[in-house]
Amino acid sequence: MATSRSAAAVLGGGALLLTGCSLVVELHDLEWEDADGETWDEADGGVEAGDEGTGCDPADCTARCAAAGYPRGDCSTTGACLCSDEVPCGNGVVDEGEECDDGNRDTGDGCSPACRREFCGDGVVGTLLPVGDGFESGGLAALPWVPDETYGWGVYDTRRHTGSYSLVSRNSGVAGSTASVALRASTGGRICFWYGGVSEACCDVFHFEIDDTVVFRRSGNHLEWTEFCADVEDGPHDFEWRYVKNDTVDIGADAFWIDDVTLVPGRVEECDDGNASNEDACLADCRNAFCGDGFVRADTEECDGASPRTCWTPCRSLGFEECVGCRWSGLCEAPADVCNGADDDCDGVTDEGFTCRAGATESCTTTCGSIGSRVCSAGCVWGACAPPAEVCNGADDDCDGTTDETFACVQGSTGACTTTCGSTGTRVCSASCAWESCVPPAESCNGADDDCDGACDDGFECCARSGATCATTCGSTGTRVCSTSCTWGSCVPPAESCNGLDDNCDGMTDEGFTCRAGATESCTTACGSNGARSCSAGCVWGACVPPAEVCNGADDDCDGTTDETFACVLGAFEACSVGSCTGSRTCQAGCTWGACAVLATELCNGVDDDCDGATDETFACVQGSTGACTTTCGSTGTRVCSASCAWESCVPPAESCNGLDDNCDGMTDEGFTCRAGATESCTTACGSSGSRSCLAGCVWGACEPPAEVCNGVDDDCDTASDDGFDCCAGGVRACPTSCRSTGVQVCSEACVWGTCYPPGESCTNGVDDDCDTLADAADPDCTGGGVCAGSIAIGFPGGRYTASLTPLGHTGSCGDGGGAEASFHFTLPVTADVFLSTHQTTGIDTVLYVRSTGCAGVEVGCNDDADGLATSRLQLASLAAGTYAVLVDTPTGVTAGTVTLDAYITGPSAASDRCGRPTFLPAGTTSLSGSVLGYTNDYTNTVVAGCPHTALREDRVYYFYLPAARAVTVDGCADAPNSFDQIVYVRSICTDGAAGNQVACNDDDSCAGDPTLCDSGHYNSGFTATLGPGLYYLFIDGWKFAEGHVCNERGGYQFTISGL
Repeated sequence: MATSRSAAAVLGGGALLLTGCSLVVELHDLEWEDADGETWDEADGGVEAGDEGTGCDPADCTARCAAAGYPRGDCSTTGACLCSDEVPCGNGVVDEGEECDDGNRDTGDGCSPACRREFCGDGVVGTLLPVGDGFESGGLAALPWVPDETYGWGVYDTRRHTGSYSLVSRNSGVAGSTASVALRASTGGRICFWYGGVSEACCDVFHFEIDDTVVFRRSGNHLEWTEFCADVEDGPHDFEWRYVKNDTVDIGADAFWIDDVTLVPGRVEECDDGNASNEDACLADCRNAFCGDGFVRADTEECDGASPRTCWTPCRSLGFEECVGCRWSGLCEAPADVCNGADDDCDGVTDEGFTCRAGATESCTTTCGSIGSRVCSAGCVWGACAPPAEVCNGADDDCDGTTDETFACVQGSTGACTTTCGSTGTRVCSASCAWESCVPPAESCNGADDDCDGACDDGFECCARSGATCATTCGSTGTRVCSTSCTWGSCVPPAESCNGLDDNCDGMTDEGFTCRAGATESCTTACGSNGARSCSAGCVWGACVPPAEVCNGADDDCDGTTDETFACVLGAFEACSVGSCTGSRTCQAGCTWGACAVLATELCNGVDDDCDGATDETFACVQGSTGACTTTCGSTGTRVCSASCAWESCVPPAESCNGLDDNCDGMTDEGFTCRAGATESCTTACGSSGSRSCLAGCVWGACEPPAEVCNGVDDDCDTASDDGFDCCAGGVRACPTSCRSTGVQVCSEACVWGTCYPPGESCTNGVDDDCDTLADAADPDCTGGGVCAGSIAIGFPGGRYTASLTPLGHTGSCGDGGGAEASFHFTLPVTADVFLSTHQTTGIDTVLYVRSTGCAGVEVGCNDDADGLATSRLQLASLAAGTYAVLVDTPTGVTAGTVTLDAYITGPSAASDRCGRPTFLPAGTTSLSGSVLGYTNDYTNTVVAGCPHTALREDRVYYFYLPAARAVTVDGCADAPNSFDQIVYVRSICTDGAAGNQVACNDDDSCAGDPTLCDSGHYNSGFTATLGPGLYYLFIDGWKFAEGHVCNERGGYQFTISGL
């Protein structure tokens, strides 16, 4: 029908306009004839010829369109008459295809001139009409309906209030289920809907909620449709319908249904800018924007009704900045103090409002009445009162049920003892718990000195069972014995002895011996002469004594020499001289020399035989003389004239320091420290490889250090490692990341600081730690992205962490890990050393294991009961870069509790160089020796009394564990003096040098040595300190002193450590 009319209009010169789904014809250049027979056309302005005025008359337009075969005619805004095949809009009847028809063609009254429902966002300011549910479309697309994903509500034609469709719950017959459907829409007046349903009256309930508040509730049978309305405030709201079933039976249809849901705005729009933005002057619900509307205007506001945003306070806690007047206030308000050992509210006080400050200690009264100490836990509550070490006071200090057990005795007690003379006395325990002197008993007759006065059985005649000398009847000295009643017995003569006397009173002298003491007789000596011998005091003949020497050409006195007391030996001859000539003479009777007989021929004998003034002149040389000669190696040697007056071989001289081979042994300057002018490599005072030269005198000069290179050590011995470079190779330092967390920076092999790597996400501090723009629960690292549930982040360089145990269901490859666990994690941007240890002081046996890539990764280490203790420890040297999960597990049956973990992350290094690789000190007494030479890292102590200097040299790090409070002694005086001026100190947290963590320190214990000598012991250090139970770290460090100090800054050390 429309097509034929359109064709006629087009052929007549009209224009076809397709408006929506309607065909519209704009009439122009068409001539019409009215009832008066007059003609008019569009060129006449839509006015009959002869009429006055301008514009299009709606009635005439409708009539003319009807005459053209169109049921509808409308005047356009330009005065044109528009014909359409739609039924007339504005007739007050909502015809097919219309959303409304209020009987006019006005705008702003809720129904547009096109009979479409005006709405917020159409660009027209006016009064809005009630909004319907849109069920008649057969679906939920007309409005933003949101059914729940499990059951929801659906549009069905089985039951309806009006029209063809209604909305029905879809969890019929499902016990314990809930079906819901929600609608978010804006309205300023009220909401109405019709409902019905069949349900179990006691238990299945139909709810209607507005903004999460239940305003309507029904149960049982509601077969008749009933209307419910509720007034609402102007603005957007959340509406929800829910049908909730219990776990029992079903009744009837077991469902509820709703229909004719109507939103009645009841207000005139304040604005309508034709868009759905809430960031401009007109809100999406057509209200004028204002400060406090909950939306941020992009051009004028920074915030609007927003929750405070996080910010950093002056004391570096995480505070809040309020939104004031739709602008951020600029004032970062500090939060309330929490238990963390820090000042959160910036009032200069830490952890106020809690029982105690985390990590603080104080004295307390133990269960046995002694004064102990207790530590404030990570939850800011006091822990159990730990008894002190036992002291001498006659009381049980350490609550173990025993008094003064670490001392020799209980103060004031008495006991039996052995006196200095061996008797049983009594002694008293002194005020210092040491036994006083043993008091002897009174003397008794028993053959002993009871009262220790040096006399046996004094007060009696004699000492029981003792013996004594006495005078016999023949004048000898006999013996007598004291009886058991302390009286003397008879005198008994002695056996005969060799003394020339009658000892045994038998009338004979020295009977039974070889001879009588003192008798003499002649004898033949060993050399055949006639001597004499005497009977000795032992009644045996003595040696045969030779006579005095006589002149007889024989050895009379047996001394191996003949006629030695005379001028010569009878019959001997010798050389002699008469004037300048030599001859010979003979020893005659009486042992005197005869006359000298001179020789006439020169002999080889070193004398002038022929009296010509020359000696041995007929031979090559003078017998026994020496002379210079040239050796086979070219040096100047010496030679000797032999007994036959011929030169012997040329003897090389002794080797001298001249760089030559003097003694012809093929070697140069042997026997000296070095060869003159030679050079060699050497180890410098700072442990680097230097060079030295052999000086004049063949001694080595000083070892000269090389130039400094980038290698992490001090090469040129100026006390600084890698000086002249940006940093020390392999060094690690904390750095601020781009997201304001504390990261880690590693010095490269080229001695340049690398990238600042952020730490792992902590998941509990409300900030973005790992710089991925996501904080805590919003970061996948904290929600299944690898770390365990509730995991605590370990940052660089680590420290001491406390966590509660939670059953997570993990186990390691060692020990019994069937109980609850505590989870930690850390991220290594580069290879590093990692040290992990639990604390037995919690009273919980632990198992410690580490997994790569996160909670479910591959295990890289597991330990149970390290170092012979119930603690667990892992040292992971040169651990590769990556994220790691640390689990502290417990035995089967443990479901709750608190564990403490020490975790330290440092650059790769030698054992005991850094906190990431400390060396264990076993229990008991330990002899500790070593050297700081070759080590690179330097920790520093806190200056306190007894420790007036700061240690600025390389050091060594050790750790030990105390299961109970003990007095620990580090003795630098008991062993050989150390070779450098050292400082020793102990920390409770390895990487934290704060005064509260340094529990002991000493510089120069002064072992009674000479301060002008380094090796005298004066500069050795040591201390005795009473430490509570826990894990501790011992540092052996050196003092960097001014030039001229008598000691070295680095070197070897030796200590005796006791009390562990």
